[in-house]
Amino acid sequence: MNPSTLLLLLSWLIPSSPLGAGPPSPTEEKIDIVRLSGEEVSPSFIEILSPGVVALTDGEGRTEIPLENLRSITFTGREASPLAGTALFLAGGGVLAGEVLSADGEKIKFGSPLIDETSISLASIRAIRITPVSIDTTAFQRQMEKKKPNDTVFVIQEKKLLRVPGGFRFLNREKLSFVWEGQEKTLPREKIHGIVLSGGSVGRGARTARVLLTDGSRFEGEPVAMDRAALTMRLMDSSRLVIARGSVVRIEILSDRLVYLSDLEPIKVREVPYFNTIWPYRKDRSLDGNPIRLGGEVYEKGLGVHSRCLLTYELDGEYESFSAVIGIDDETEDLGHVIFRVRADGEVVFESGGISGVDKPRRIQLDLKGKQRLVLEVDFGEDLDIGDHADWADAHLVRKS
Repeated sequence: MNPSTLLLLLSWLIPSSPLGAGPPSPTEEKIDIVRLSGEEVSPSFIEILSPGVVALTDGEGRTEIPLENLRSITFTGREASPLAGTALFLAGGGVLAGEVLSADGEKIKFGSPLIDETSISLASIRAIRITPVSIDTTAFQRQMEKKKPNDTVFVIQEKKLLRVPGGFRFLNREKLSFVWEGQEKTLPREKIHGIVLSGGSVGRGARTARVLLTDGSRFEGEPVAMDRAALTMRLMDSSRLVIARGSVVRIEILSDRLVYLSDLEPIKVREVPYFNTIWPYRKDRSLDGNPIRLGGEVYEKGLGVHSRCLLTYELDGEYESFSAVIGIDDETEDLGHVIFRVRADGEVVFESGGISGVDKPRRIQLDLKGKQRLVLEVDFGEDLDIGDHADWADAHLVRKS
């Protein structure tokens, strides 16, 4: 064999590494972490050593901290795709993209390209989507939303779904078996769009995190471990998922210590118009009803207010800190000029000075240990009250540990 022929054969046998082939290695990851306080850090590596304990590695070394001290772990550059294919819908509201390999009256065997094959309790499942279709599936969605649905099979019949109530028996790669009017019936698997189950229950396992994957899967449970290869999660029914690390988009920590002000009711609201019009404050929305947006960044939680507005909250000494991102909402297109103030037990603990619509957002963090009452104030600045759409974005309290 001549050398050129040998080189050609080797080029066929040795695969190349095209861009985008496979998940990135941990050394290539970009990690953004938000602490409970709101502080943002970007370690070079993160591990979950055991339930409740994480290790962060950066230029200064390795630090172990409680998981509950974090709000979120985001792997930047990764995005979740729309959920479109076969899927498993959990009773707790989550969904896993992937294939149900088999199911009986007790367990479902499930797997996907991102999640190792595993068994999940049938009692923790709300529905199974077996064969995706392009026709209207509203009936399937509505059946899932019922508080106590009966076992219902949705059969693909030409250009519509046929709803068939019955008792689920088993599912394998070829067929589905169910009881209809006292008789056992079987249907080819490819004829079934999905089945909604009656016994879905959330389970009693720990619920400390919400996870989003690149295939659109989203679910809640307890992070057990994360190393260079995989994230291991314990679901509410105590089953475990072993997930490829490179598929994790975000881990949101569900901490009882984090309390958003938009989830609380102020004990007093004072809104003073500059002229005659009062603009009521809004929860989790800007003053015009849009998502809160400061400096191009969208915030899911926060308060949208107009000058002059004072919101008073009862603390009862239960919290250790307050944090928020303040500024004029992007919807004003650079208009507005206000002053932000924070009072604790009558004392001014923060005053921003004048902030205009062209100024960058500013994060504030204040100590509230032992404080009984909190007042958030947005006061008139210059230019009358024109465009004074002020945001307390991501406004939250942290309970004492």
